Amino acid sequence: MATATDIKYFVFNNFNAPQLTNNFGCMIQVLDACLINGIPLPQVTSLVVDSNLATLTFNTAHLLKPYQVIEVSGANETVFNKQHRILSANSNSLTFQITTSSTQATGILSAKLPSLGWEKPFSSTSSTGGKAAYRSKNSLLTTRPFLRVVDELDPVWTPTYAKYAKVGLVESMSDINTLSGFQTPFDSTAPNNNWIGTGTGSTAQNGWAKWHYAILYGVLNTSGSQSQTQNNSLTPANGARQWFVVGNGDFFYILNNVTPLDGQFLTYGCGVIEKDLSTDEDTWFLASDLSYLVANATYRLYDFNNLAYQLDYASQPTILLYKTLSRLSTDRCFLTCIKTSRSRDALVYSGASNYVLNSGDINGQILTPPIVLGLEGVSTRVLGYMPALYWLLRDKPFSDLQIISNGNHQLLAKSLMSNTMFGQVIFDLGVGV
Repeated sequence: MATATDIKYFVFNNFNAPQLTNNFGCMIQVLDACLINGIPLPQVTSLVVDSNLATLTFNTAHLLKPYQVIEVSGANETVFNKQHRILSANSNSLTFQITTSSTQATGILSAKLPSLGWEKPFSSTSSTGGKAAYRSKNSLLTTRPFLRVVDELDPVWTPTYAKYAKVGLVESMSDINTLSGFQTPFDSTAPNNNWIGTGTGSTAQNGWAKWHYAILYGVLNTSGSQSQTQNNSLTPANGARQWFVVGNGDFFYILNNVTPLDGQFLTYGCGVIEKDLSTDEDTWFLASDLSYLVANATYRLYDFNNLAYQLDYASQPTILLYKTLSRLSTDRCFLTCIKTSRSRDALVYSGASNYVLNSGDINGQILTPPIVLGLEGVSTRVLGYMPALYWLLRDKPFSDLQIISNGNHQLLAKSLMSNTMFGQVIFDLGVGV
């Protein structure tokens, strides 16, 4: 039995994976690898088949995980030259299912982690980072905005300050610096707020929608017991940050730490919501920190990054919607778990507490309700669901990156920050076929 390979995931410690560090430009390096180029793997030494189970062996440790997707090329037997879902992984080898009469692959073999298959029509580089515009290749979508990412030192920003990528969705671009049409986020009274810094020194303001990756403190203090206040003028520590990317050609999420190896994953990403129930138009989400602050302003990360729980987004939205039609200025975006109350005061932190008595229903199925994305204002209406992302109604029941079979779905548990708590969510990796 083969397994769908559309939804893929990547981990910071995979072989040859780029790193998030305390340097501008590294977020674009991660996005380029996961969205555009893929990640090359070690030299392949053999690929043998026994009873439809293929074993691929490398000349060194690959650091791959079960149910990641690899792509093989260079085999004389074309049946091997495609994408495969990993079933098991040892230090130097891995297995996947394949239907073939061949007992081994011949030729000069190579393998990589294939990209999610986005395009990058515009970009620029500088001595302090770069800019990039990414877009889905799916021409069947009714809207295909550009995800513009600015990950370089702004002239007003001090080099030792916090590092983050400025992000936004843009309707039309003719080059990396020429934008037109609808944008998210956007303020007509200050149209450059999201992209161009103002001021100087500790009172500089630089960006609005942000993917932070290097700040002095995380959500919690070093003991993990108290919420941490900070400001962007403090100097982040050097060193690599953990990150995790999952998605396909229409959406992706990127979860990362902002300090070296602290395990406090924030949630960013963008893409098309699974089903827009209010219109035939495709609706896009942008998950980001949304803060327009001077560099030395005191703040807490969890004030802005709260994807994993239910919240009223009237004042500090962290989920932004891109819609060219059916928009109202009074709309507020909300997330909610359909199995629990949608009251704004009844916060439900995914995977951070036991909201149900059992870990599954009567048939043993894991309780993972979808995350509803909707609008409220003049009227409350459900737009659809966050793609491939589900709530967990138990307190961290799985280990990080554990694979769970639920019917014919393969699910992946991911630990993250739920407000000021450590929680978990579930990603659906696809259906076996």
